[in-house]
Amino acid sequence: MILKRKGFIGQYLKHSFWALSCILCLSVFGQDHHYTLVNLSPLRLNPALTGVFENDFRNKDIRFSSHYRDQWRSVNSQWTNYQTPFVTTSLGLDSQLKLHKIVRGDYAGWGVHLLYDQSGDLKLSSTDIAVNFAYHKVLNRAHNMYLSLGGSYTHTLRKIDYNQGVFDNQWTGLAFDPSAATGESFSISQFNFEDYKAGALFQYFPDYPFKFKIGYSLHHLNEPNQTFFLKDESNTLKLNNIFHGSLEYPLKNPKRSIISNAFFQSQAAANEFKIAAYYKFKIEEAHHVNQFLQFGLGMRQVGSWQKEIDSEALYFAARYGYGDLIISLAYDTNVSGLVPATNTIGAFEISIIYYEDLFRKIKQPRKRPGEYRPKCPKPVRSF
Repeated sequence: MILKRKGFIGQYLKHSFWALSCILCLSVFGQDHHYTLVNLSPLRLNPALTGVFENDFRNKDIRFSSHYRDQWRSVNSQWTNYQTPFVTTSLGLDSQLKLHKIVRGDYAGWGVHLLYDQSGDLKLSSTDIAVNFAYHKVLNRAHNMYLSLGGSYTHTLRKIDYNQGVFDNQWTGLAFDPSAATGESFSISQFNFEDYKAGALFQYFPDYPFKFKIGYSLHHLNEPNQTFFLKDESNTLKLNNIFHGSLEYPLKNPKRSIISNAFFQSQAAANEFKIAAYYKFKIEEAHHVNQFLQFGLGMRQVGSWQKEIDSEALYFAARYGYGDLIISLAYDTNVSGLVPATNTIGAFEISIIYYEDLFRKIKQPRKRPGEYRPKCPKPVRSF
């Protein structure tokens, strides 16, 4: 086994990860709103993940990521005849900054992240623009163990459409008249606020494809106010503690591996826990392009410290990698008390990630127009 060459550290990390997962399964509850494939939105999950690329793409210097989630489309609006699903879309770009000339083995990461979310009959929407930065410190001579620290600044625009609302004055006693005056007066329909978060990450990848990551991030450091009306402490975004970890463990066949992910977040009295396991295998190379296929199952549990743990959803996820492009899909099946309304239909997600060595190509010297570069003569064989 490959793990035998890793010695005590590899065995310790392996068993510690599984022990941590078992403890979390028994002791946590859940919160409900975020991506199912949250680990595929690294800039949003933890700013310390900025510039941290997968092992297969460590020779790249830039990553493009996009994510789309459509939730509860099967639930019709209470007042209208059309569906009002919760839709979340995000785009991200991050890059590595090599620091070999300053500190050998260390590197930095920077990135920008855009997110748009819309939900409900009133089309409550949030538009986030975030800027991330992270520093990755090498911890050993083999350059396969890193400690990362990162921070993020986010500017958010939140809007609501009161014209989509239904009010008492529009009921005539016999029927509903949407053109009738609402009799309501609203001061604002949008506002802005700033948000900050920080995070830390430890990663260890001693032998391909074995790799281990565990991280912690703290969101809403400034606890911004996020209400359209009364501005007081009861309407602030509370601190959100997020713990996440992943382990990829090779099987006897080096082209096969098992991947497990664990995620837990706690905000005020609400909590969420998620765990998943995947099987990954390399596909025979075609046209000198690396390919892989990964698929597995996961579970999400939600609740609060005052409420017993409750399973919210089961999901299936799959990933396909072709060269520098990775496409991921996930489908949620709702198993909570909302089943009568959702008919077990939860959410659909798609994620697209693309890696590129753009900056390295830009730095390469280009041939000037009219410039002649003689070719080296071929060596003459002697018999």
